[in-house]
Order: sequence, then C-alpha cells, then structure tokens
Amino acid sequence: MNILQKKIIYEEAPENLPTEVFNKFHKQIGEQIMTLDDVPWFTIPKAYKQIDDLRNNYSIEKNSERLNFVEEINIYIQKMEKVYSATKFL
Repeated sequence: MNILQKKIIYEEAPENLPTEVFNKFHKQIGEQIMTLDDVPWFTIPKAYKQIDDLRNNYSIEKNSERLNFVEEINIYIQKMEKVYSATKFL
C-alpha cells in the first residue's frame, strides 16, 4: 500500500490502519498544526490569535451574532487542540 492510500484510509477509516501507521500520520499532523513556527499554513496558535482579534473587534462593534459565531469556532479549535496536543507523546 502506498503513502497516498494510507493517508486516505487515515482520513476515511483510521481504525483500519495498523497502530504504528495511524500514530505516524497523527503525529505529523499534530506537529504541523500545533507549531509555533512561522509557517505558510494555518495553525492552532494562529487560529487562537485570529479568534482573539475578532473577539476584540466584534466586542467593540457590539456585534453579538458574530461574537457567538467566533465562540463556536473557538470551541471547535479547542477540540482540535485536545485531539492533536497529545501527539507529542506518540
């Protein structure tokens, strides 16, 4: 099985991968999205920074609808962080 096939299985049916293959992909993704380095992709730390900036702007504008939407995004990012922060121990 080639790398592309394994990545598709990781995304679609991770329970069908051997543990070591799953852990390898999971760790790679975790390292990429949790990095504090200045990289050309969106990371969880960058997301938190943008969320804080949006919260500040929408608070000033008193836009509760957008504040609620930003809070929903924040909750989603927190869930992602929980899933991928443990990858440093793999």
